[in-house]
Amino acid sequence: MDYLTIFLIILFGYLFMIFFLTRILVPHMGYRKDILPDKISEDLNSTIVELRKGCKGKEDYLHKAFNFVTSRYKGGRLLNVLHVPYLFKDIDWVCSRKGFMPCNHQNHLLRILLVKGGFFEENEIRIKHTFLNFDIHQYIQVRIKDRWISVDPWSAFIGKKIGEHASLFC
Repeated sequence: MDYLTIFLIILFGYLFMIFFLTRILVPHMGYRKDILPDKISEDLNSTIVELRKGCKGKEDYLHKAFNFVTSRYKGGRLLNVLHVPYLFKDIDWVCSRKGFMPCNHQNHLLRILLVKGGFFEENEIRIKHTFLNFDIHQYIQVRIKDRWISVDPWSAFIGKKIGEHASLFC
C-alpha cells in the first residue's frame, strides 16, 4: 500500500468514528433529541423557579438559563480529550458539579431548563452539530417568534454569545 492509501484509510476511519460512532455511543449526542426526564432533582427544580422570577418572556428566560449554564460550566478544547469519561455521565452527576462540562451535557441541561421552565416546547428546540477543531461539536437552536437562534453555552469561554456558535477552528 502506498502512503496515500494509508492516509485515506486513516482519514475515513477517523471521520467514521467522529461523525457516526460518536453520535451513536455518546449520550445526548445522537441523531435525535434524547427524551427529557419526567422527574428532575429538587435542586434543579429550585433553579428553574429562580430563573422564572421576573421573566418577561421567552427571550428573557433564555438569557437567564444560558447565563446559569455558562456561569456554572465551561467548555474547553483540550479538556474534551482529557475528560472523555464525562461524556457518559448522567444528568444528576452533571448537576452536582461545576467547571468543565462537554457540549452535549451543557445543551441537555439547557434544554431541560427551557422546557421544564415552561417557556419553550420541545418542538421549539433543535439539536445541531458542526465540525470543530477536528471533532464533532453540538449546539442548540431555539425558536423565538419566527426565527431560530443559535445557543452554544460550551463556546461561551471563547466569547460566543446567544445567536452565535462555535464552528471549524474558532
